[in-house]
Amino acid sequence: TVIESKGVPRLPDDHGDTPESATVIVPETIGDGLRWELSGLIGIGADVDVFRIEVPNAGSLWWDVVPERYGPNLTVATELRRADGTTVSTPTSAIRSWANGATVTVQPGTHYLLVSAGARGNPPSSGFSAYGSLGHYRGHIGWNAPRKTHVLPNTALATGSANSQG
Repeated sequence: TVIESKGVPRLPDDHGDTPESATVIVPETIGDGLRWELSGLIGIGADVDVFRIEVPNAGSLWWDVVPERYGPNLTVATELRRADGTTVSTPTSAIRSWANGATVTVQPGTHYLLVSAGARGNPPSSGFSAYGSLGHYRGHIGWNAPRKTHVLPNTALATGSANSQG
């Protein structure tokens, strides 16, 4: 607010703060899976960037979100929610880690990844709060279909032709 009082405007919010205003991100197909890329700016302490993804089938969903590489001042917090608003995962990271992510099993449908400023540990004795945690971030979300198991009939053993010595 001090900077704004001197005539410098605040940057506009780059992503919606709610599921209704979420940024829809389109995946890239990689083999049997999908991969989404995301980036943004946590510009004020109360900023939450919400990304909407569509998962086609049950499978493994993973994500990693990291602050920009040089001079990060952002400690990333993430949360994955289903379309009905229930939380799937709220991972915590080590006190020395600026990044955040997880791997979970999900059902098909709409999911939302929320990115915000995070705290670590138990402030003030063994960690720090989210106060002043601002900055740019980038990340990826990936989805992999469950591995298919194929059972083939063992006709060679049934007929006695496998490994036969004649």
